[in-house]
Amino acid sequence: MEEEHHIEWISIVFDNKECTTYLEPGKDAIAHCKYVPGSTIYSYCNKHGLWKIDVE
Repeated sequence: MEEEHHIEWISIVFDNKECTTYLEPGKDAIAHCKYVPGSTIYSYCNKHGLWKIDVE
């Protein structure tokens, strides 16, 4: 990830709980969390804004 274009954070939301990983430019965009069917994953890109996907 570069300073000009990077993911600021990745978050998984499930059962009224949230697990968020904050990321830094110059490092890999990796977040480790438990697989939870029915959860939702969000991420925020400094150029493209908020992204969301539901986990099947």
